Amino acid sequence: MHKFKRASKLKTRILPDGCVAVFSSPRDPDCTLPPIGALAWELFDGEHSTEDVVTEVAKLIGCEETSELRQQILDLANELRHNGFLEDC
Repeated sequence: MHKFKRASKLKTRILPDGCVAVFSSPRDPDCTLPPIGALAWELFDGEHSTEDVVTEVAKLIGCEETSELRQQILDLANELRHNGFLEDC
């Protein structure tokens, strides 16, 4: 599986509802990640494979590693990579 890391130019802010806002400049956020996406975001550190991210997110939210969760994380990683927020390791 692939390993991704967050692009170094980005800043984040945790929002009160558990979402994470991702900024490339100090103004408006470039994207806002839902709580599960926020957990995955923290694990996209270049050390965890996407499979590791699925396993860790499942543990953190107390659920099984379902194909739905796996697909959700893979789709998120692909979208973030496509938009320049994640880099390949």
